[in-house]
This record gives sequence, structure tokens and C-alpha cells, in this order.
Amino acid sequence: MYISVEHVNEDRHYRFGDSEPFECDAETPGEVYKAMMSQYGRCISKMFVDSVDGKKSKHIGWVFEKRMKYDDSNDTFKCHTWVSLHEKPPTVQIHYMEL
Repeated sequence: MYISVEHVNEDRHYRFGDSEPFECDAETPGEVYKAMMSQYGRCISKMFVDSVDGKKSKHIGWVFEKRMKYDDSNDTFKCHTWVSLHEKPPTVQIHYMEL
């Protein structure tokens, strides 16, 4: 199982620390959920994506919330962490342009 993690500073409205999908040690989505909740705070929402036809949504992860400190001061901010699960690593496709 692979996960990707994205952080959002909700106080100043910017994203930081986004990750490419990486392999995790967890064997079940429940294990991922528990580990992420202990690291990133309480779960405030589920993440969904719509199907191609738009008729069905698929649950793909969670959004967690926690107050965090800035690296360079003792000030804090509200951080939302978006964690999505992936079955396999992303594939890279290269499309060359003809000159």
C-alpha cells in the first residue's frame, strides 16, 4: 500500500510539504488511519474522488487537523493534513513532441 501526504496551513492558506506516493509499513487502511491520527491529530473529514461518469464517489483517504509550531518560532498554526491511499506507485508516461 502507498500513501501520499499534503499539508495545508489553514491560518495563512498555503500548502507545504507535499509528498509523492510512498510505500508504507501498514498492511490495512485501518493501520494507516491510526498511525496518521496519532501523528497529525484528529480526523475532520474523509477524502473522495468522483468516478469518470460522475455517478459514484470513492473514499480514498482522510483529512486530519492539528495545531503545529512553525520551524523558526514558537508561534503555532492550524494544520490540515490530507492523506490519500494508493494501490500501487504512480506510473510515469513520457510524451515526446515531434519537431
